Amino acid sequence: DAFAFLYKEATWNGADSLINTIGVANSTEDAACHSDHEIQKNNDLLLEQYRIMVETSEKLMDRRQNTSNLYTTLCSALVALVGASFAFGNFSIVGIVSFLVGFILTFLCINWRSCLKSYDMNNAGKFAVLNAIEKILPANMFDSEYRYNTKNGIRSYSSRERILPIIFLIFGIIMIIFGIGVGIYFLI
Repeated sequence: DAFAFLYKEATWNGADSLINTIGVANSTEDAACHSDHEIQKNNDLLLEQYRIMVETSEKLMDRRQNTSNLYTTLCSALVALVGASFAFGNFSIVGIVSFLVGFILTFLCINWRSCLKSYDMNNAGKFAVLNAIEKILPANMFDSEYRYNTKNGIRSYSSRERILPIIFLIFGIIMIIFGIGVGIYFLI
């Protein structure tokens, strides 16, 4: 009995449904099986869980934006460093700075894209749960907004945000090639 109980508890989320709708008044059959107090309690709990999921999704989007702002600032500062190296008037310094900046930019951009992918995957999970809850609620706000935006060609910020790491990555690769070219030129 203990093993059966533990197995049941360990596989509670193994069902296809993302949420447990037992006791939530979404059909007359549910209403007949549960008391009004129990249904109201479960509905209140479901709305509270929905609110929490919305808040955590918003916090995740804020963290994503802050992360992108940090990477944008770092990459822009590195690009400015290459520009500042020209002030020395010595191409060997420009070559060394370009190579190092290119190497660092490449590393940062690969890491940045990895972070964005992680944020996308986490947010997809949150919206899967939100959409599952919305199927029970009177309005499907997030799903409706997504369908409207898709139909009207409105792109999300995250789809535009993915372009910046690519631009800086290309610049980083160009800087690596430029740095190596300058180094070879001065060695010959």
